[in-house]
Amino acid sequence: MLTRTHFILSLFILLLIYPQLTNPIIFSIFFLIAAFFPDIDSRNSRIGKNIFLRPLQWVISHRGIFHSVFVLSISSAVIFIFNNKAAIGFFLGYLFHLILDAITIQGIKPFYPLTKLKVSFILKSGSIIEETIFILFFIIDIFLIIRIII
Repeated sequence: MLTRTHFILSLFILLLIYPQLTNPIIFSIFFLIAAFFPDIDSRNSRIGKNIFLRPLQWVISHRGIFHSVFVLSISSAVIFIFNNKAAIGFFLGYLFHLILDAITIQGIKPFYPLTKLKVSFILKSGSIIEETIFILFFIIDIFLIIRIII
């Protein structure tokens, strides 16, 4: 799934739950960071273009360990030590990223490295269907933002 679609769909989820959050700023920051974090293993992603991540990308394949519940759990647990609200935001943003990538044809291996079981569905990244989803949720997000502001 493309970065912008990850962002628009993650923003949609965030806007839906935003009114119920007790500490929305911390939660939202970590939710949105986590919405992109798994793609540090791809030099084609916005976050993965950072030159300092190249050595990591040489040894880790895209949609490998960073697209697994293993890294999701460990990273969320480490953040939880410092701030539980940040950890919950991070966990949910990361999990949502994995779910979105799981519905693509490329899919993910959620239990990697324990098993190479792959979960995938029919959405092709960058396809007209993804473009339509992006436009639809972009419009919905605008309405949700207006609802929160007013």
